[in-house]
Amino acid sequence: MKLTDDRVETICSMLREGYSRKKCADAVHITRQTFHNWYMTNPTFAGKVDEAEKEYQVWKFEGIKRDCLDSLKTLICGTEYDEVTTEMRQDANGKPYEFKKVVHKKVLPNVTAVIFALCNRDPQNWQNKVTGEIKEEVKSTNINGSLSLEKVPTDVLAKVIEFMK
Repeated sequence: MKLTDDRVETICSMLREGYSRKKCADAVHITRQTFHNWYMTNPTFAGKVDEAEKEYQVWKFEGIKRDCLDSLKTLICGTEYDEVTTEMRQDANGKPYEFKKVVHKKVLPNVTAVIFALCNRDPQNWQNKVTGEIKEEVKSTNINGSLSLEKVPTDVLAKVIEFMK
């Protein structure tokens, strides 16, 4: 098979849409090996293929990033929507008719998503963990695989308890 401008355009167009090289080869009626040979021996073709695949990757990444941000925004702000259900009812004469019931629903913000957003956007002011430091030297004993805290001074234990509150 001959490498033509039409084939190159079809292949590149499909690659920009996310199709595999194998699917592109099938679409222009060539084998995967022929595609590979053209790619390895024709720098112009290889460059166009690489560019088309890169365009798809950029589009895919940007699309995923945009979708994630939209989803996170919905989780942070909450949302509202109408839930529509259709029921079959009968009128006074027994004749059936469709009745549409519309219920307006509100979804509250997701607290976990709010915490996630705040901790990632402003980590200096928002942290999802408590940090602290208590520096004391303590000798402990290990009796039958159990740690004994008998010899830990009570003031050190009080600091630990206060920190855990």
